[in-house]
Amino acid sequence: MEWLLEIVQNAVSVPVCLDSPDPEVLEQAWSLLDQPPIINSISLERDRFETMPALVEGRKCSIIALCMDDKGLPQAAQEVVDRTGRLLEGLEKVGLERSDIYVDPLVQPIATDVTRGGMAMESVQGIMGTYPGIHTVCGLSTSHTGFQKGNLSIEFSSASSWSPGLIRQSWIPLMKRLWPFSGLRRCSLAMTNTV
Repeated sequence: MEWLLEIVQNAVSVPVCLDSPDPEVLEQAWSLLDQPPIINSISLERDRFETMPALVEGRKCSIIALCMDDKGLPQAAQEVVDRTGRLLEGLEKVGLERSDIYVDPLVQPIATDVTRGGMAMESVQGIMGTYPGIHTVCGLSTSHTGFQKGNLSIEFSSASSWSPGLIRQSWIPLMKRLWPFSGLRRCSLAMTNTV
């Protein structure tokens, strides 16, 4: 882990995204960083919601907050908005600024349910309209599951999500066709590592 973080920090000047469900691993990685990280992630699942806030309390960082709880994936846009409120309340209570919170509405594949695309856009609009100052993010590598031409569906998702307010997206670095679009509306290629 040490050599990887050293290489990444020497190559880029943006915050490193630390991706692990284990607070001890995140703490160890955090101690090796030159600047505040992006923590990926917290959710409303009991085991994560009880441990992650203690890790970030009183410290400068950004965090990705997944709209997942012990019941599973949200089934409607309003459920995503409601879960966002609960996440926001818990994270602001431990001192995180709203501008450092990136909510992932958990975009689900339209290959299994064609209504999921509309739900994703409605969720982002609801989050942005209800909680000013918060950010949204989504991992697009899973939104195309079930499509043979998956990269094209990701490109469509990327373009269509910018209009309702999605400002950051992360996708796997091998999708070279998307690289030219990485500067639009602060859309960024988030390099994550699992330690």
